[in-house]
Amino acid sequence: MSRSGSFSDIKSLAGKSVIYGFGSMLLKIIGFFLIPIYTRYLTSADFGTVALAGSLTAILSILFALELRGAINYFYYQPGSPEERLSRNGTIWLTMVGLALILALVADRLGQPLFALVFQSVPFDPYVRLVIWTTFFVVLGQFPQLIFQVREKPLPYVALLVSNAVLTIGLVIYFVVFRGLGAYGYLLGLFFAGALMALPYVLVALRNLRLTMQWGLLIPILLYSLPLVPHSLSSWLLELSDRFILEKFVPLAEIGIYSLGYQFGSIVNLVASAMNTAWVPFVFRIVEQTPHKAAARISRLSTYFVLVLTLVFLGVGLYVREVNLLVTSEAFYPAYRVAYWVALGQLLQGLYYIPVNFLFLRNQTNYIPIITISSAAVDIILNLLLLPRYGMIAAAWAGLVGKMVMLVCVLWISQKVYPIQYENARLGKLLGLALAVFGAGLLVPQVSLPLGFALKTGILFIFPAGLLGFGFFQPEELQAMRAGLARLAGKGGAA
Repeated sequence: MSRSGSFSDIKSLAGKSVIYGFGSMLLKIIGFFLIPIYTRYLTSADFGTVALAGSLTAILSILFALELRGAINYFYYQPGSPEERLSRNGTIWLTMVGLALILALVADRLGQPLFALVFQSVPFDPYVRLVIWTTFFVVLGQFPQLIFQVREKPLPYVALLVSNAVLTIGLVIYFVVFRGLGAYGYLLGLFFAGALMALPYVLVALRNLRLTMQWGLLIPILLYSLPLVPHSLSSWLLELSDRFILEKFVPLAEIGIYSLGYQFGSIVNLVASAMNTAWVPFVFRIVEQTPHKAAARISRLSTYFVLVLTLVFLGVGLYVREVNLLVTSEAFYPAYRVAYWVALGQLLQGLYYIPVNFLFLRNQTNYIPIITISSAAVDIILNLLLLPRYGMIAAAWAGLVGKMVMLVCVLWISQKVYPIQYENARLGKLLGLALAVFGAGLLVPQVSLPLGFALKTGILFIFPAGLLGFGFFQPEELQAMRAGLARLAGKGGAA
């Protein structure tokens, strides 16, 4: 692959990733500054209730829409006129929204006995009922977000995301801080934000579809999407079921501490998801436009994907203890112990995004549930075995092992579906050095916050120095970095 082509791909992907990431990171930054408020106005038990509600929203959004959102990417790129594309979009949207509305009504009217079996400490009314209808609005927002993604329109995508989140944060603060409604106020804020966003969601959707139902297309759409349901349910089991299992073994307050630690560690996946949002349409497009050159381009870009993700992981993994102690109240101090292992698991989750997209690309979604079910089974078994003895930290360990199983499986299968000659020697240097630096950070004793930050900053600088020393960077990459630094120096001198 030519140097110019490589850096052109990087520029395109980086630009879109930065825009996608800006929206998510802006919200995360706002949320970060709100943690001191939440940890003072919400008890750790309130945090536990909110965490369980969030896990329930995630699983209901899968069941309500049967993962029909997964069909948007694939069917958007199918041959046909613009009018046919609009009709396909209309069929997917009508099916998603209609199914979600019917299932929300059924769950609201008939679901109380079932939910009572699942939750020991969260009442159906008002908590679960609020979650049901909040989930309906979540499904309503899936189509407009995905249509902007597949059209590679990051700015309106982020505008929609930020509008929703700013509205949500404002309402949550109102109900939690000013009305003092605790966990109930938090869920009330989510519900009203979703209801207010319903109108822009529908308006965006209607501009990108034709309100028609192509019954002959419904079966191919379902055949593509339904295998994703067990995959997504298994991903939910791997990612969020630990809250439900924890409820059986630990107090609700400990679930709240675990949830906060998970929130810190998940910053890694926040960046990975933003990069993946730009990566998916890019991969689909270059394979369609340059099929013979696509594999080489993807291989090089995968290395850069991993490099960026590894830097984020080290930033979170090294500093999370000091940040946790700085911004939370004393009741939440143990959360950083969970965040270490969650961050490492989220690094593996980010690496998983690279190969799994080739299964979507080749319409081999039937493999995906096998991968996620296997990894989720490992996660659940380890949770049940270790939680009674080790408490909440065992849930983080189990999630890490489950994600490792998932990554190994998807790499093996994806190489059979769409072989890629990854730059394994470079990736080995990159990941090996990152794990060594992370391990060194764990050995730093608990000292004063300024000294802790200083020591870990020194450890972090070992990473780029080690990459240079081990010959990770290729000559053209070093040349490009020198040229970039020279341009920056020139601009600085001109200023």
